[in-house]
Amino acid sequence: MTFDTYATFVPEEPTEAGLRAAFAAIDRLLEEEGPAAALPRWEAVYAEADAWLCWSGAELYRDSRDTVAQERRARAGAIRTVLAELQTPLKARLLADHREALGRLLAPRILARWEGDARSFTPAIADLRRREEELVTEYQRLQGSARVPFDGEELPLGRFQSLFADPDRDVRERSMRAYWGWFAEQRESLDALYGELVDVRTRMAHGLSDPDYTPLAYRRMGRPDWGPAEAAVFRQEILEHVVPLVAAYRRDQAEALGVDRVRLWDEETHGTLAPPRPIDLETAIGPVLSGFSAELGAQYAAMHDRGLLDLFARDGKAPGGFTTWFEGGEWPFVFMNAGGAASDVTTLVHEMGHAFQIRTSSLVLPRHDERIGSAETSEVHSMSLELLVHPHVGGLFASPDDAVAYRHQNLLDALTVLPYTAAIDAFQHDVYAHPDATPDERAGFWKDAERAFLPWRNEPDLPHVRDGRTWQRQGHVFFAPFYYLDYALARVMALQLWHRSLTDADGAREAWLQLCRVGGRPGLADMAQIAAVRSPFEPGCLADVTATLRDHLGL
Repeated sequence: MTFDTYATFVPEEPTEAGLRAAFAAIDRLLEEEGPAAALPRWEAVYAEADAWLCWSGAELYRDSRDTVAQERRARAGAIRTVLAELQTPLKARLLADHREALGRLLAPRILARWEGDARSFTPAIADLRRREEELVTEYQRLQGSARVPFDGEELPLGRFQSLFADPDRDVRERSMRAYWGWFAEQRESLDALYGELVDVRTRMAHGLSDPDYTPLAYRRMGRPDWGPAEAAVFRQEILEHVVPLVAAYRRDQAEALGVDRVRLWDEETHGTLAPPRPIDLETAIGPVLSGFSAELGAQYAAMHDRGLLDLFARDGKAPGGFTTWFEGGEWPFVFMNAGGAASDVTTLVHEMGHAFQIRTSSLVLPRHDERIGSAETSEVHSMSLELLVHPHVGGLFASPDDAVAYRHQNLLDALTVLPYTAAIDAFQHDVYAHPDATPDERAGFWKDAERAFLPWRNEPDLPHVRDGRTWQRQGHVFFAPFYYLDYALARVMALQLWHRSLTDADGAREAWLQLCRVGGRPGLADMAQIAAVRSPFEPGCLADVTATLRDHLGL
């Protein structure tokens, strides 16, 4: 598979018949020559199929109105299910018959993830997997096709992020009312779509003899070394150590703004501090990345030259941001919706953290599953880079004061987002523990989570918000259930690495580079050891991180 530019990269579409024939050949190779011969062939077949799957998803995000992309994505859902149907028994057979040989070829944590994969699919749930893919595609189409009237324009959802941080409080309020007005109009559609997703996933779990979807979700997320019990303890740590500090900060914000309380449209600002706006993001980010690591800067330049950066919001483009990897094409692709806000800098640096890790580990690790970590480990690379580039961001802003403000506000964001992350996770655990709940009952779960983790929120005159539907903004809830606490876990690791960088910048950079090289082989505890920081699951870790931030930010 060759790769020159994104525009010329059109991978071959796999077929069900072709995949079945390829896996039959892999089975014969395994029988005749063993796993050392079969694994590379499996990797090659998977690489070709996965490259097309990732490309088809990227194309739909790039223009969610494109009917060709929609039809292609529907076919991709079927192919993804066929791959699961073919790979699951192969993994089970390898684990059962060739465990000792696998132990010489793969890291122990990868074998543990494979065991979870082997218990996450059966042909009996194939139709449900296909339906899940269709519903996720419908959510993407719905959000991507949104046009929200605001100040004489019809804006896509991705354009609103910069408005939410506007220095003019009136603009923030009006933009947020317009934004949530669109969600209110789509309330029944979103409730119905999510309700069906919960039902489909619950029936998948029952087909695998799980009591509800949560155990299956954790297996699908590749979490062999932690589960719902550890998640609950971590959420409780956030409740005890972070929520009171953020609540006090919100009171200080309100005082600075001269209002009785912080409103929803104030949360993405920091008192009366004017939000720094980046200048020429696409060009100026290169020296920032090179200042931290010459290798990272070179990769950004190469991706830019190959058209692998889709950075700015536009009509038809789905909201959000992500990095995908064209397996076999050797290059990642970054997608985001920049609109002129300081958060654009954070998002682009974050995604370049993913992009660099994927490419770096691909050069030294032969197996796909070893290159790509589970969500919480993968987010450590990107979350850490957000903070480690702080000394180099000056060229992104019009003045040194703006750069100082960005660093300060970026750290505040790292702190204030933790309660929201915990709320999303708590909400999802409630939803899947009660799969028969009505839409209003699910909204009640969200209001419970808000009262616990976001107690400063109270918006009686924003109906969609008042009625417990703000979770509908969070795409992960629809397309990647339980993928959200990962951000908080990774952020706790990142904050420690940032703190180390204040006195040992070279050591922190080398630790980050080493984490990128080892890819998905270690779990969080092993990553913490490599980076010389503490695991977020270690008792007292979050309390210490919070105290460090309080002192540094003067809270």
